[in-house]
Amino acid sequence: MNNDKLNTIIMSDATISDLQQQVYDGKLRTEDFTRLVEENMNNKLILKNFQIKQAPDGRYWVRVPWKKGAIRKTTLKAVEQEILKHFKEGIPTLNSIYVEYKQFRLLQIKPATFRKDVKNFENYIQHSPIGNKPISELTIKDGYQWYLYCKKEKPDMKEKYFNNVKGTLNSLMNYAIDNQIIKSNPFEKLKIDPDQFVPPTQRRDCDKVFSEQEQKKIIDKCFAESSDCAIPLGLVLLFYTGMRSGELCALKWCDVIDDKKLHVQRQVVENDDQDGNFNGYKVVNHTKSKSGDRILVLNTNAQNLLKTIKRINFKNGIGISQDDFIFQRKVNDEYVMCNTRSFEPRLKRFCREVGMGELKSQHDIRRTVITNLYYKGVPLKEIQRIAGHGSLNQTIDYIKFKESNKDEEYMELLCSNL
Repeated sequence: MNNDKLNTIIMSDATISDLQQQVYDGKLRTEDFTRLVEENMNNKLILKNFQIKQAPDGRYWVRVPWKKGAIRKTTLKAVEQEILKHFKEGIPTLNSIYVEYKQFRLLQIKPATFRKDVKNFENYIQHSPIGNKPISELTIKDGYQWYLYCKKEKPDMKEKYFNNVKGTLNSLMNYAIDNQIIKSNPFEKLKIDPDQFVPPTQRRDCDKVFSEQEQKKIIDKCFAESSDCAIPLGLVLLFYTGMRSGELCALKWCDVIDDKKLHVQRQVVENDDQDGNFNGYKVVNHTKSKSGDRILVLNTNAQNLLKTIKRINFKNGIGISQDDFIFQRKVNDEYVMCNTRSFEPRLKRFCREVGMGELKSQHDIRRTVITNLYYKGVPLKEIQRIAGHGSLNQTIDYIKFKESNKDEEYMELLCSNL
């Protein structure tokens, strides 16, 4: 195989065709051809994760996680060779296995969680003392040194935040175990006293739900701004049903059954590319969980609201056929489905305009509905079904404490028998 083309970092289609011809001519063994093609594919996968750029002086450069400075070479091929050399000859470190780890991690978790994983690595692992140390040499002592590094990078770190970062580290270590680089993860024993962290910000229960007065003000505001656009009324429908915002965005007119029921069966989610990067939104034909696919009985207000939305859409030339989305927005002279960004900023603005000190979210509307159902005496299992929760514990967690004027009476009960 005395061929300069075999030394090419990434083979072109012409090179591969030439090698195939050499196999046919008996000049190259089939197993050698297969090995070269597989190596070529692996090289492509590795290099795909690096953005090699050309500087004004003509040199090529790229930043890599295992090196503080950039790799700078006179040719593109030289830069590629330097990257591949690290992966093929280097001693395994957290930085060196990270690129390959990312490919598998994206298959295991949701893209939004994956992006947090990437951010955790880049901010707290990549340039830390443990980033370039051989994985097999890492000990619990390194773990505590790493914690001090994290605290230096983010002095106001809270315990929950640190545990999320540590979760990314443990995931990397477990990947090393799966690939037989190490036998155990020394960082699993890493314990930090909670007092070392900034205390979490306590959000009162009353700040997580809308009071009756706040709810009325927001609903009035929604109707006031709905004369030419039905989108504000989506927030009202949330108050009437307790749906998730993604479920609201994915509603179609065919989901309305006899004007009295609503079939929640799909949702709008973030659309991500193959590298886990955000790329707009899309509709998926399922809900967050199996329990999320449910039939909601519409109260009288919700029934009338949907009729109002249909009239507004018809007046504005927005489709109201069975397959049309109930809530649509105009983009480049076309009407398309709404996404959560269509509602959340609007709700925040309404909260400010009606004088609310705490700006509440769409999710707080859902908490409000579930809490109100509970205080109205609706059985927990029924609330769970209406909310589309997979477990009763989820439902209970959504129920928030309502301030009571009976506290004095309750506390007096402690002394009633003394």
